[in-house]
Amino acid sequence: MRYIFISPHLDDAVLSCGGIIHFLVNKGHQVDIWTIFSGDPEDENYSDFAKNLHKRWKLENQNPSFARRREDKNACHILGAKFKHFPYQDCIYRKYENGMSIIQNEEDLFQKISGNQIVIIDKISNSLKKRIPHNSMIVSPFGIGNHIDHQIVKSSIIKLQHPYLWFYADFPYVLKNNQEYMSDFPINYDQEEFEITENSMKLWQIAVSSYTSQISTFWSGDKEMFSQIEEYAKKGGGNKLWKKLDIN
Repeated sequence: MRYIFISPHLDDAVLSCGGIIHFLVNKGHQVDIWTIFSGDPEDENYSDFAKNLHKRWKLENQNPSFARRREDKNACHILGAKFKHFPYQDCIYRKYENGMSIIQNEEDLFQKISGNQIVIIDKISNSLKKRIPHNSMIVSPFGIGNHIDHQIVKSSIIKLQHPYLWFYADFPYVLKNNQEYMSDFPINYDQEEFEITENSMKLWQIAVSSYTSQISTFWSGDKEMFSQIEEYAKKGGGNKLWKKLDIN
């Protein structure tokens, strides 16, 4: 079986499913990670918010997307997964029709899809439809946390009406208050659990550490990240996928 994990950004699928991905690879399945918003910024007319992120990521004075794609290649190599990078821009680089950046502050990351952002859903869906083999398993983010890019990706995937579609919980957004594992998923979903071995767990953590620029987004450093992933797994996180049940 071929599994294609759809990742909004250059880290989401590995963050959320690194253990599952390695488990599947170890069982002889082909696993791909397709990252949607991994394209280069259109220009260097960045918003102040984006500039501050680049500074925190230590990616000033270079192409931030190129650096992040390199991190993703390393992470995929560690897990044994193939990768594909799509040319769509991260929301921090996109603009509305009037030229204003759609993301001006942290809160803007979690807005509803509106304006010219709605059109992106069809563009992504059409692009994926041309590339996804009919008999492959597609694994999409649930969109937990309501990040605008996660919402767009989920909407694009649902629009495909692919016969083999599963969802994963967006980590670490799935944690309530950065600690408690959210267990109340939508009803009418079938759940499949995977056995995450100690080796898969270790490689999951190491793969996440490949995203050097992104660690500071959620953690103070690798040590805290390793610890939180371990705690998350102990509480039942990172080893499940969900499929919507057909209800007549």
